[in-house]
Amino acid sequence: MRAQRKAELRQAARYGASRFTNHKEFAKQQKQRYSDLVKKMKNDPKRIKAMVNKTVKHLDKMMKEVMDLKSPTMKKYIKMIQKEYGENASDRLDSNQFKAASELSQRSSRLYEKYSYYLREANKKDRSYIFNSYVDNYAADVVDDCRSILSQKGIDFIRYY
Repeated sequence: MRAQRKAELRQAARYGASRFTNHKEFAKQQKQRYSDLVKKMKNDPKRIKAMVNKTVKHLDKMMKEVMDLKSPTMKKYIKMIQKEYGENASDRLDSNQFKAASELSQRSSRLYEKYSYYLREANKKDRSYIFNSYVDNYAADVVDDCRSILSQKGIDFIRYY
């Protein structure tokens, strides 16, 4: 029994744990350590600025696609709406189109807001450890928001309204 306990403690120490009572506590610590490291990795100002610029261009492209309705996927969507709603298709299409444009502008606004929070906190001169974690959290929020926007297309916004 004693040798087994020594082996468990050695294994725990090998993975960066001093002494854990069970595997759930160990997993919780590992997950927290991993998420902190990921947040610090995302805190790269040059990369974040480039990602935000790329996302803004993507949002502009999606807004143009939603408002023009000229892409092949939008034409298929128009045919589907005309088939489903008949003579009321124009009203339904306009409604969906402007709801999608509204959602796109809200996503853009939220991205700018998160990015401004990040820049404000990152540019402070005197930061303690707590404020560094704020900066890391804001950076992670901006990067995650950019990635979610970049993974979407204009049809995703107009289709579900």
